[in-house]
Amino acid sequence: MILLTCKDDFNPSDNALNLVFKSEVPFEHNCINIAILSNCHDENIEFTVIQLPEILITYNSLIKLFFNLGKSFNPFLLNNIWNSIKGLNLANEFIKVFDKSAIYRNELSAVSNIKLHKECSFLQITTKANKIIALNVDELNTAISSKYSKLNCPIYVGINFLLFSEILQIGINITLPMLVSDIPETLYNQIDETFEFGV
Repeated sequence: MILLTCKDDFNPSDNALNLVFKSEVPFEHNCINIAILSNCHDENIEFTVIQLPEILITYNSLIKLFFNLGKSFNPFLLNNIWNSIKGLNLANEFIKVFDKSAIYRNELSAVSNIKLHKECSFLQITTKANKIIALNVDELNTAISSKYSKLNCPIYVGINFLLFSEILQIGINITLPMLVSDIPETLYNQIDETFEFGV
């Protein structure tokens, strides 16, 4: 598990991350999706899920790192995270899914192979994903308070990269789970099935 923290003088451009990609990482399903970055315009495509290692992050660091002035989602730290993943070969991941469709990689033409590697070669995930859907801080806080009522309940947030290969006509969903700690008690739902006015 990777610990991601934010210093007061944090600068995303000089923060080195060291993430190691593993093919199977256990992940709790009590997750709030905070952002989806996608290069696909067709919402009916099925995406094969690939899960990255989970990151441990405090609530305050999450807000400072991923939200502009504590409000709207800021995707640019994701470029650092993406470039720090070791062991993830995007072209090979597409080909693995492609092979499962009973069309094998040795049947790909040389032109298709070249085009696949060209479309998988990019330095910034934010330039590859031309569509971003995300929560702002208020929406995230509402999601936490509406979903969780116990302080000892682990809370994950997730960021999804929906990447579609035009060459192979398949999609993969690369999921980044983050286990959030030190969430303010005021965000938890303290009341179970009871309506009342706050004083």
